Amino acid sequence: MTWAAVAIFLGLFFLSLTVPSLKTAASFRSSSISLIDLAYQEHAGMEISCGLCGGCLKPDAPPSMVHSCDSTFPQECRWPLVDIAKESCNSWDVCGGFEERGGWFYARGVLMEGVDGVEACRQPAATASTTAYIKVV
Repeated sequence: MTWAAVAIFLGLFFLSLTVPSLKTAASFRSSSISLIDLAYQEHAGMEISCGLCGGCLKPDAPPSMVHSCDSTFPQECRWPLVDIAKESCNSWDVCGGFEERGGWFYARGVLMEGVDGVEACRQPAATASTTAYIKVV
């Protein structure tokens, strides 16, 4: 081994002692909360009433066609995963939140004059497993 190779080896060895491990940095990133998670307040045991808000957001409404709504369910815009619901609702101006019911996440918005956002449409759910997610930003 040449002196240059020894110097490079020792340099890399001492550098590895001062730099945090990549595994530690990666695990920190994966455990941190994303900004999109902070954009919603969760309300367990609550629902966002379509009747109080003036209707449910439907997949065939012109802006909803670009928001990944489940195409097999024409009655309401819904998503199969909470992360998809958060991203889709967050990028859709009329979506003020969504509710989880039966493993699906249903889009909610205000479609009636005089209602001050989906927070005003929140009410106790018929089942305790329902959770309302209300957009706060």
